[in-house]
Amino acid sequence: MPLLSLVSSVLLSSPLLRVLSPLYQQVLDSALREFKFELPGTATTSLHVDANHIRDPRSTLENLLAKLSSSSTTSESQSDAPTR
Repeated sequence: MPLLSLVSSVLLSSPLLRVLSPLYQQVLDSALREFKFELPGTATTSLHVDANHIRDPRSTLENLLAKLSSSSTTSESQSDAPTR
């Protein structure tokens, strides 16, 4: 189930949140927009969204991509190492 659909279904389960749902959906859509285009080509299978992510999604994305890049470089160098 797509993340926004899941969030929407949770938000719509409460009358008060039903009123606030469009606002929450806008905030999440804005925060996840860059991720939608950058992450599909990576090995990422899940994404933890917290307050820092909402405040500064671009920085969060850059940090995540840097970690993914360094971990893929490490695993590539380990797979290239000769076995004994």
